[in-house]
Amino acid sequence: MDESDIAYEDGGGEEWLAYSFEADSEGCAYFDEVIDFMCDSFGVSEEEAVARVNVAYKGLRFTGYDILYHNAPADTAKSLMYETWNWWVDEKNAKLKPSPGIEPPE
Repeated sequence: MDESDIAYEDGGGEEWLAYSFEADSEGCAYFDEVIDFMCDSFGVSEEEAVARVNVAYKGLRFTGYDILYHNAPADTAKSLMYETWNWWVDEKNAKLKPSPGIEPPE
């Protein structure tokens, strides 16, 4: 899978990440921040970060206000990266989840 498999153009030359769930501009902006945090803080590729987001939220809908937005993008990213949901108790010793299989969204 190459970079073109995880992005599409909007016709004006701007690229957007392709998600396996429905998201409006607010949702896309939120998940873009989550992905940026995973790449910058954990050193994963954008492809892996998108795959982690897609596995977690496949088929869901993020339009309008969503309770998920109460979480800072960094906290959502960490929840997608660490094996345990309560990673904040002992983040220093938290173990990373294995990388998901990377597939383009349907």
